[in-house]
Amino acid sequence: MRVWNTGPTDYRPGADAVLEVPEAEGSHGGADGRIIEEFRRFARVCGPTDTSPVAARMSAAAGVLATRSLREGGVPYDVTPPDPALVAYFEGGRRRVARGA
Repeated sequence: MRVWNTGPTDYRPGADAVLEVPEAEGSHGGADGRIIEEFRRFARVCGPTDTSPVAARMSAAAGVLATRSLREGGVPYDVTPPDPALVAYFEGGRRRVARGA
C-alpha cells in the first residue's frame, strides 16, 4: 500500500510511505474473514475489541472523501469528527461489555 500525505495534489509515482500488507485468501484481501472471526470471538466471550461503530463510520467517511477528492482533481478534504456525545456513548458501551456488566 502506498501513502501520499505531502507534496502536490497531482499523482506522483514516489510515495511518502510504503506499507507491506500480508497476502491472505478471501474477499477484500482476506479482511472479510478476519472481521467475521473477530465478531464471532467478541460475541462468544465478550472481551475487548479494536473496533466500534465510530471507527466504522470514520473508515467509511474517509473512503467517501477519498473518492470525492479523486473525482475533483485531488482536492483535500477533512473528515468531520463525530459528535463527542456519540463517541462517549460507544466508548462507555465497550467498557461495560468488556467488564461483563
